This record gives sequence, C-alpha cells and structure tokens, in this order.
Amino acid sequence: MIQVVYPKDGHETHEAATFLLGSVVPGTSLRINGQAIDVHARGYFASPISLSPGENRVKLESDSGEQRVLTVLRHPPKAPLSPEALGVDVDTMMPSQFTVQAPGHWLQVACLATPGARLSVTIPGVLDTGIPLKPHPQDRPYVDNRQGIFGELHQDREMIPAEGYYEGSILIPYDAPARENMPLHLEMHHPNGDSLIQEFPGRLSIRKTPQCAVITGTGMATLRTGPSASASRLTPQLPGTWLVLDGQVGPWCRIRLGRDEVAWIAEADIDLQENTPQRQTTWIPRMTVRQVRTRQSAPRRTEVQIPLREKIPLNIRNTTNSLTLSLYGAESHCDVIAYDPKDTLIEGITWHQVGESRVDLHITCPHLAGYNYAWNGDGLILTLKAVPEKASEAVILIDPGHGGEETGTHGPDGLPEKTLNLAVSQILISALKDAGFSHIRPTRTSDATVSLDQRIAQATAIDADLVLSLHHNALPDGRNPLEHRGVSTYYYHAFARPLARKLLAELVRNQPALNYGLFHDSLAMTRIHTATAVLIELGFFTHPDDYARVIDPANQQAAAQTLAHALKGFVENR
Repeated sequence: MIQVVYPKDGHETHEAATFLLGSVVPGTSLRINGQAIDVHARGYFASPISLSPGENRVKLESDSGEQRVLTVLRHPPKAPLSPEALGVDVDTMMPSQFTVQAPGHWLQVACLATPGARLSVTIPGVLDTGIPLKPHPQDRPYVDNRQGIFGELHQDREMIPAEGYYEGSILIPYDAPARENMPLHLEMHHPNGDSLIQEFPGRLSIRKTPQCAVITGTGMATLRTGPSASASRLTPQLPGTWLVLDGQVGPWCRIRLGRDEVAWIAEADIDLQENTPQRQTTWIPRMTVRQVRTRQSAPRRTEVQIPLREKIPLNIRNTTNSLTLSLYGAESHCDVIAYDPKDTLIEGITWHQVGESRVDLHITCPHLAGYNYAWNGDGLILTLKAVPEKASEAVILIDPGHGGEETGTHGPDGLPEKTLNLAVSQILISALKDAGFSHIRPTRTSDATVSLDQRIAQATAIDADLVLSLHHNALPDGRNPLEHRGVSTYYYHAFARPLARKLLAELVRNQPALNYGLFHDSLAMTRIHTATAVLIELGFFTHPDDYARVIDPANQQAAAQTLAHALKGFVENR
C-alpha cells in the first residue's frame, strides 16, 4: 500500500517546489511521475517535486501496480500589469490600513501599477503637490517578501513582480495641520498622455499631540520592532506601564520610547488615558533614578532594587556574563550603588545616561542563567539567578513538544511527532534521575494538550533553572528533504548559548547524527527568561535515514544518556 503523509491531496503552496513523504511495504519499488525514486529499507520515501504555476498532478506507482494521484496547487505569482493602459493592483497598495502619523514622520507607500508610468502621491490639504514614487530595482524578478526559516527564506505569501512595483517614503510636513481620516491619492500618468487617480485603501490621520496610554490586563504585553505580529519581539512590558503613543498602523500603536527609539504594541493591550491633566505634554515626566541596591534573596539569587514612583517602559539585553537594563523616561541622579556583602553573583553595576530620557544599568554577572522583573510599591525589582553548582539542587523542566490536539509533524509511516517527543522525554527523565538530578518536572506526562503559555507558566511556577524542550524537525515547501538531516539546538537569550552549544556538540559526538546547526531563534520555549532554556530538534522526520535513526530505541537511550551527562557537566563544571 502506498501511504502518502505529506502533502495531502489538494495541498496549496506559493513555493516552486514541494516534496512527497510517505511509506510503502519494504522491498517495494516506487515511481513518481514515471521516475524511480529511492526507497529506504523500511519502506520510507521522500522526494522533492517541482511545481508549475496552477494545478499539478503527481502520480505515484508501485511495482505491484498500485497507483495514487495527488493534486497540488501552486499559487501563481502576480503578473505585471500591461504597459499599454493605466492601472493599479489595489490589493498591493500601501498603506492599506488606517494610519496615524505625526508631523515630521515618514509614511511608507507602495503599489503594483503600470510599468513605465509616472506615479506620485498627494494628501489633499496637506501635500497638494505630488510626491513621486520610484520604480523598485529589477535586479530580481520579484519583490522579496519571504520569511526566514532555518536560516533560509520561505515563500508563504503571493509573489509580487518587481516590474511595475513602485515605492517611496513621504515626509509628513512639520507644519501639517492636525486632521482625521484623510484620503491619500495615487496620481498616475502614462507616456501616451492618459492620467488616472486612485485612492489608497488606508486612510491617514495627522496628530500633533502624542497620546498617553497604560498597559492593561494581568499578563505581560509584547512589544515589537514593527507594526506586525511577524516583527521581532522586544522585552515584554508589565501591566500598568505608562506609554507615549505617536502613531498607528491598523491595530498596532507606535510607542515613543525616546527621541530616536520606537516600538509597537497591539492596540488591544493598552488603555488610552484621555483626561489626565499632568500628562498633556509630549513626554511622560521623567523618573529620577537616585540609587540602586542589591540584595541576596536566596542562594544563587540576587535582587537589584531600583526605587521608582511609576512604571515606565524598559528593555533588557544580555550577554553570556552580563545584563543591561534600559529605563525609558528616566534621568540618572545615581550617586549610590549599594551592594549586599553576602552576594557573590554580581561583580559590578555601572550606569550611563543615554540621551535625555534613557538610563542604562550594566550589570556584570559571570554566571548569569536567568532573570525576572517585577514592580512593587517602591519601584522595580530585577532578580538575577545562577544555576546551582550541584545536580541534586538544580530544578529542570522537561518539555515534550506538542501533545493532544497539537500533533506536530508526522513521520513517513504516519507517526505523530508528539508521540516520539513524549517517549524520549520519559527516557530522559529516567536518565537525569540516574545522573543525580532530584528536581525534574515534565510539562506533560500523557497525550494532553498543553498550551505554550501553560508551559512557560510552569517554568516560572517551579522556578526552573534549566528548560529543555524536545522536538523532531520537519521542512516547509520549497526544500529538498534529502538535503536536510541531523541534530540542531536553539536558544534566544545569550546566557543560554553555552548550554545549546554543549548539548549539540555532545549529541553529535555520541550519536551517528549530523550536526544541522546551532540557531538563535525567537521560539516561545527559548524566550523563557527566568531559566536557561534550550530547544532541541533530535532529527528530521522528513529524511528517511534520520527518521529511522530517531525511532530506534537504542538511539533514544543513547540520546537521553548523552543529554543527562551533558547537563550534569554544565551544572557542576561551570
């Protein structure tokens, strides 16, 4: 029987290729579209398939005469508009959403229109003389709108041709009047003399006075580098934090952190403060940082106490042995830094005034392994932690990826990733106990649905020192499954990189597995900042040889023993 696990019949993609993954009875020969492919001794197969725009029929035939036919739809790229007549693709016009800007700020505009035409943008009553748009460089046939995966780029959106794509940045005049809900007009002129005016889908408001807002809810709010859920994350902010807003794109509000620093937050996470008299100025009043104190709160735990009367935005950056805390809307009057004589975790603290409204505290902490932060009635409390020096004292959270309704990927014989993740985690927990670890908690012990938020909350609740999230890898469309195999590890915080590197090196050294690589990646389980968190991909379900390796019980035992030994060495030999 021919079993095709991926793709399903009717699969749709924007990529120029996909791959078939499945299995047959061992010893069976298989042809795809008339060409013989290699089949693993266990009957597993994987094969790349090129796709033409539109509907593609893929035929599989075995030597026993069995046949399977799949249909895969490749969404064709957008075609350039005809150069003969004026026109614009409204779906590509930007801004496409309601936008708020302040005078002196830049507005990004773009669209796909008639190649060779002259395009300009006007804002009636603000910019009555058109601002010209420039053609996109045509060194490549398409505008690059791909997403990054595994250090490469993946096409998951409609491709837009570079021919006829226009773009530009418009400076809102410094003397622009405050107005609400204004149209933007695209003016087009053809070389033959024809002209056309098209209104942009998004409307524009110009506001001269920034708004104040406060973060609502009970959990932390995510800041991003741009007005999109795909933009990079910044340090989460605590509820009750005051913000200054000076722009908006759709459901995303722009935060003015400093004169040259901005971030973005979802409108749903904030509450506008319309009638606060003391806040009708451009900036929230600056907080004065007068002193910093340290206090050893527990073994291998030290608090940095910063008295502040209000919650202001912050950003935290770290290296393998230091942490920098930026406070926005702050001014340093810091003459005193008081160290707890019992503390051996922090080597030193320095401060630096960055511009008019940002104070940076640089904390040297050679054994940094996690941090947390909270506000109390007196100000900000930043807690730094180090991993205990004995395995028996370390608290470890083991996270079998996926579970329940979330299956993860599937192997060529249909095995869901969640099942193997759980099996390996149980073997690992046993190996950790044998290695001397006494405090081990799994995020799940059965085929249960556990959300990412619940997993992260568990790490905080048990005050985990180490977090290991176990997974098995897969590929998106556009990749050759036979070219991707091996073990990889992922980290987000710099202090977790040494552990990620050590685990990868040990796994490769002690197994017949290739080194797929060490990755910095913003994954939910690697972003945990209260512990040293690493995510491990033990092999690829999409490579027949790799899959045969990871489902081998002897390999699973070896991997678990290797991880337990490496963790013990990381804890006790630092």
